[in-house]
Amino acid sequence: MQLLEKGLEYTLEIVKFYIVFRCFFKMQRREWKWRYILTFLILLIYFIYEMYIYENSLFIYLIFIIAEMELLFQNNAIKIISISFWVAIIIGVFDKMSEIIIWAFEDIVNNNNINIVFVSSIVTIVVEMILGKISMKRNGNEIIQMNLKYFIFFLILGLAYSYILGCLELILQNVRFDRYMHLNVILTGLVMYIHMVTLIELAISRDYYKEKDSFNRYLLEMLKGQYQYLEKKDKDIRDFRHDIKEHMMSIQEYCDTQNYKKLNEYMKQINGKLHINKKRVTVYNQIVDMILNQYIYQSEDMGVRLSIQGQMSENCLVEPYDLCVIFANLLKNGIEAAKNSEKKQIDLMIGYEDDIMMIRMKNDYQGKRRKKDGEYISTKSDIENHGIGIGNIRACVEKYHGKLEMREENGKFLTTVIIPIE
Repeated sequence: MQLLEKGLEYTLEIVKFYIVFRCFFKMQRREWKWRYILTFLILLIYFIYEMYIYENSLFIYLIFIIAEMELLFQNNAIKIISISFWVAIIIGVFDKMSEIIIWAFEDIVNNNNINIVFVSSIVTIVVEMILGKISMKRNGNEIIQMNLKYFIFFLILGLAYSYILGCLELILQNVRFDRYMHLNVILTGLVMYIHMVTLIELAISRDYYKEKDSFNRYLLEMLKGQYQYLEKKDKDIRDFRHDIKEHMMSIQEYCDTQNYKKLNEYMKQINGKLHINKKRVTVYNQIVDMILNQYIYQSEDMGVRLSIQGQMSENCLVEPYDLCVIFANLLKNGIEAAKNSEKKQIDLMIGYEDDIMMIRMKNDYQGKRRKKDGEYISTKSDIENHGIGIGNIRACVEKYHGKLEMREENGKFLTTVIIPIE
């Protein structure tokens, strides 16, 4: 029976970490077929070590958790180690608070059959799932980018709580309390529990609204750019109208002298001045139109030809924020790759059929694409930061149960996004 309880206890430890890594940090799972078998083998090795060789080694426990998370998730090893250490402290605090509350409750009801460690793990998992549900309801499947100062704050708070709870546990073990004191201990534990949960939720909420504010500022900047372009276009047209007599006389002169080469050059200058060659693209979605036209100007500045075809469905239910994340990151990555290529061409096709929206982008690129665990990653040296764009696209697509595909095809890089829109 003891072996079974220990086995369940260690399994629950993995579950606690897995929920945090997956629900809060949206880490990508590995696609290895054997990862769960290897995870079980490491669990078995740790189980034997704890049971028969050395008990309660914090260092070995951390190595065990890091090894398990490294097997299950494909992110950078340093990131997994750092987060594992941070999560271990936070989960340890929740477990200890649960143990003290359960211990006090057990004394009140005179029940000595409760496995405190096992029940406290279950309580922690339930709390994690509730926080995860709240987070996913607010953020969807987007990656939570909690500010570094919050990680440091919760690290210090967790260590402080661990010290307080350790002292409280020593007092409880050496002093007998009456029923009312046990109730006070339960209330104190619950207040600490609620305090920790509330702070974590507030930290996530603050960063979420900060990200939304950043998105709104981004839209305002694009609107400002669009307004400045239209203002310049209007001014150029007014200037042309003011000088139209002189322009007509120049055109007449080139016609009379049959100097068609000069006439052609002059007409190109007029077309450029009137922005005739700069046609505004529309796919019949206000947000997407704004993004596409903004990146058309950016691609021109970088010498990249951006061709856009198709239109959006009128019944598209994808939120504006998600549309912005998908199109902005697609085009940003595409332009970045194409500007260093030989042909510098990007073809973007947008279409829909029944209840499916499809976005297909084909861009030129230079060099060799890199893969890790079957997924394409950034070719830049700063993979952690430059990989966020692809991760955010994938998160938005998964939010609507869609599909993201990336592959190389005939010397071009093809990205396909398929999303149910109704």
